[in-house]
Amino acid sequence: MSIMGYVRAARERDGARSDGTAGTASPNYRKGLALCLFTGARAPMINLGFAFSGKISAQAVAQGASEQSATLAIWVVVLGAAAVPNPLYPVFLLFRNGTHARFSRSPLRGGLLVSVMGVLWAAGTLGYGWGAATMGAYGTSIGYVVYVVTLWSTVTGLLTGEWRDANQQTMRRMRIGLAWIVVAVLIVSASGLA
Repeated sequence: MSIMGYVRAARERDGARSDGTAGTASPNYRKGLALCLFTGARAPMINLGFAFSGKISAQAVAQGASEQSATLAIWVVVLGAAAVPNPLYPVFLLFRNGTHARFSRSPLRGGLLVSVMGVLWAAGTLGYGWGAATMGAYGTSIGYVVYVVTLWSTVTGLLTGEWRDANQQTMRRMRIGLAWIVVAVLIVSASGLA
């Protein structure tokens, strides 16, 4: 609760835009916050499936796969459960919101963007799996923090302009938070090597 209070206070403090006008709170703030909390609590489920799939990995290794290649067998099982609902919900939203027609205007561009997104996501996830397997016992813990928190969430947010309206104090806090995460990852990594 204290974190939510801190976030709300920071949000109100940062509500003033750089042009001097006051920011307005979205009427859907609570709904958005609830969605963030709901999805955030479930986001690590893929990693938990990966972390607790030792029997699948061991079976793949017993069949002749390398330690890194054995992660492919894990992803088949872990991601297979999401193979049906993940495409169905966006298609449902496209038809419910009447936005499906936008894709028929430029199907080549839309198809190319979807393909690039899929390849990048798959490459990142496979890379995480190989890296986590290479890191050993703490790979799923350390690797997941680096993969999700520092690499994808923040860096892509910066690259896409998500932080462009944040004031300097907020940006400084973000940099300090990232630095602490990197230090913590290094400490945990070093302790695993001892």
